[in-house]
Amino acid sequence: MNGYETPNLMQALNVLNELLDLTTTYDLTYTRDPEHAQDILTTLKAKVQSHYQQSPQPVHTNANRPYPYDLYYFCLYNLYHNPLVPIEFGSQSKLNQSYIQQIIQTRAYFQMCTVTR
Repeated sequence: MNGYETPNLMQALNVLNELLDLTTTYDLTYTRDPEHAQDILTTLKAKVQSHYQQSPQPVHTNANRPYPYDLYYFCLYNLYHNPLVPIEFGSQSKLNQSYIQQIIQTRAYFQMCTVTR
């Protein structure tokens, strides 16, 4: 994308944890305090955008990474291109949970990779 350094495993996990915390906080807040939830959502979008734009595409990275960087990149790609948004109709909670689930699955795969190495 722009030539930034590829994050190491701990940096990638920290990013995923940070995004998970923000998304979970948004999920727990949106019904009780919509204004605060909107602030959280704005922060979440800015963090996703920043991390995505600072991540080089997987084809430009070393293939001998100690973790599946491409999975991390595509998680950020999906979160960036399919942002979490407030919805008027349907289930906001289900939408939030799908966003959370994507982050959790990526993080869980990383943890499996560290155990098997």
